[in-house]
Amino acid sequence: MRSRSILVCSTIWMMISPVKSQTDTRCLLEGGGSTDSFFVREDLAVGSVIGKLRLFGAVNEDIKLKLEDESGPIGLDVSDGSASLVLRSTLDKEGITGSSSLTMSVLCERMGANDPGFSIPVNIRVTDVNDNSPVFVSSPYYLNVGELSIVGTVIFNGIFAIDIDQPGPFSTVEYHIPAGPF
Repeated sequence: MRSRSILVCSTIWMMISPVKSQTDTRCLLEGGGSTDSFFVREDLAVGSVIGKLRLFGAVNEDIKLKLEDESGPIGLDVSDGSASLVLRSTLDKEGITGSSSLTMSVLCERMGANDPGFSIPVNIRVTDVNDNSPVFVSSPYYLNVGELSIVGTVIFNGIFAIDIDQPGPFSTVEYHIPAGPF
């Protein structure tokens, strides 16, 4: 009788042992992060793909994605089975004609699971292109130069310009007078 109970117990153990506790990684970002970030040039055309979310799980098969704010400046295209972020409005690093940075959340639900979904924060940082001309302060400048002035003489040193593409101490504006007949 004892050998029969051992046989029954070992058979049950063999049936149970392959079932191990697995962590469901669907909706987690590849690389283990908790947020995804993208850098985008401010001249990216509306309708262009900013990037793709790198998630574990097959979109529309294992996981379901949607934007927390469907009417925002970024769209989510899942038609090809990936999670492509699509630009819906213009960008502008200076914040004059468009957004200078964007923060949004993508909601990810595990299909066939009873647990709540994840909110994945996405940061989009806009990088600058040189799209603004320098602005000269207190211009126009008027000045008279005598015909007997020696070459190399400083005739005016109050010219100042700012560049809104790169404000602050790292903004350097250089200018010169081109050679030619005047």
